[in-house]
Order: sequence, then C-alpha cells, then structure tokens
Amino acid sequence: MDFFLYCFTSILLLISQGIWGVYSQVNSRIVGGEDTQISLWAWQISVTYKNAPVCGGSLLGRQWVLTAAHCFPLDHLYSDYLIKMGASQFKYPDANMVMKQVVNVIINTSYMDIGSSGDVALVKLDSPVAYNDNIKPVVLPSSSSQFPAGMMCSVTGWGYIQQGEPLTSGTLQVAEVPIIGQRTCNCLYHVNPNDNGPHEIHQDMICAGYLDGRKDACQGDSGGPLSCQVQDTWYQVGMISWGDKCGAQNRPGVYTLTSVYASWIQENVPDVQIDNVIVPATFTPEPEDGCWTVDGTFHPNSGSDLVAMASLTLICLLAHLMGIF
Repeated sequence: MDFFLYCFTSILLLISQGIWGVYSQVNSRIVGGEDTQISLWAWQISVTYKNAPVCGGSLLGRQWVLTAAHCFPLDHLYSDYLIKMGASQFKYPDANMVMKQVVNVIINTSYMDIGSSGDVALVKLDSPVAYNDNIKPVVLPSSSSQFPAGMMCSVTGWGYIQQGEPLTSGTLQVAEVPIIGQRTCNCLYHVNPNDNGPHEIHQDMICAGYLDGRKDACQGDSGGPLSCQVQDTWYQVGMISWGDKCGAQNRPGVYTLTSVYASWIQENVPDVQIDNVIVPATFTPEPEDGCWTVDGTFHPNSGSDLVAMASLTLICLLAHLMGIF
C-alpha cells in the first residue's frame, strides 16, 4: 500500500510542477535602454493610432513598412493611423519628421491572435518616402539565414521603460540583448506560468533578453525591429511580438523571425532588400532536456516531464499487476 501511495503522490507532484498548466499573461510589449539617434536606426518608424503611439515598425521600401499584425485590430480604421519616421523623438517634432497615412495593411494569413504564428503585417503608405540620413530601409535576412544563440543584437523603440511607466523624454531608446535559443525560451515560458496567455515558442519565433530581465522591449514597442549587425550591415532578424510583462525574470522578449517570411514579404514589396547572411559566430550550447533559470535552478522541459510521468505510471501499473498474480 505504501508503494502505491508513493506512485500516486509522485504523479500528482509532476502534474503540479507544470505539465498541465495555463500560461503567461501578455502585454503589448525598452526596459534598460538608453537614448539614441534615429540616424543610427534610420529604418525605425512609429505607428500611431488616433495620434497616440501604439507600435513600432521598420521601413522596407519607399512605400512599405513592416510591423506586427496585432497592431492592426480588425475594428480599427486605416484612416485613424499615421506612420511617423525620420526623427529621434516626436514629443517636440522637428523639420526632419515625416508623416504618412496608411492606405492598406496586409496581414499574414497564419495570424490568429497574440502569441500565434504569423504576427506580421505589411503596411502600405499613401505615397513614397524620400531617403536621407534619417530615413533608410532595413535589410532582411533570407530564409536560409541563421542567427545563433548568444549573438548580441539591438532592440529599439519609443515604448514604456518599465511595466506601467511610459517614456517621458520621448527620445528613441536602444537596448542590447543576446539571442536566446528557441528550445531554451520555450522551456523558460513553461516555468511557473501564469494563468492566461500564450506560452509556446513556434518555429517562426526567436527570443532575446536576459534571465534577470534587465533589458527588454515593453508596451508600445510591438512591431519594432530586433537588429543584428554582421560585418558592416544591420539586418532585421526579428520583430517585437509578445512577452510576459516587461523585463520580467526568466521571460525574454519574443520576436517574429523575419527570415521565415522573406518570400512572402518579397512577393508584396518589390523593392525590399533580402540578403543571404553568414554569421561568423560561435553557437552557445543549449541543454536538450530543460533550461536554467536566473536562480540557478535547472528545470526539465515539458517533454521530459511527460516521459518521466509516463514511465512512473507504467512502473506503478506493472507493480499492481504483479501484486495481483
């Protein structure tokens, strides 16, 4: 009887540690950033809705912008949006600022809701923009390009500087963050999950940030670029999509991988520049069966837990049958 009690309590313990849980609450998601100049990130744009900044984005060509699909809810009118670019801050705009209206938005057909695949949208401007030192298109990596875990990249935006605290200066912020592998990121989002929101890191997603949450994207940054420099060229590797709060421990920012949608983007934006990228960097090894959290604890991933529970259940069942016969 003691053995069966052990089996029963062990299985319950595995379940309580998160095999069947519900997951992280979403924020529209730069924490730990510093002031920067738009000339360094000339592809960065701001998406405003009814004159309020709601998202970031990047310039792909003279008449197209890349941003997140969730920045354009179905019940919003295109006429209520403006795309701003060319200035480091829009609180006190100067002569460098350019504003364009939105005439069309193409949302990827795989997008369902925040946290799903396909959180990518192409925004057509009402007229072409003229390039200058503060307004230039970004280069995208091809579908075969890969960017290794541990590579340092930069996230930019005018969003909140921490949860619930807006950017009062209005000056563009930048934070340098390391890429985190998909497997590790997926594991982290299964550790002590909240009761709502997405939790799966899909194949069209990439993560970046620190386990202690010191630097991250935040509210109002959604759709903005995660830019990585290879030799003398900056590539937009990711696009801010979602996360659990801002700068939270063990919750890196989640980005849509632009390389996955390179062909789809090229079909719609004829003047976009897409290059094959070879990154001369060393990969950071990832544990195959779990992840380390900021407190130094190793957490087995969900698959490992399920195997352990199945094995334990089988042992208990065999023991029970042997007891009968």
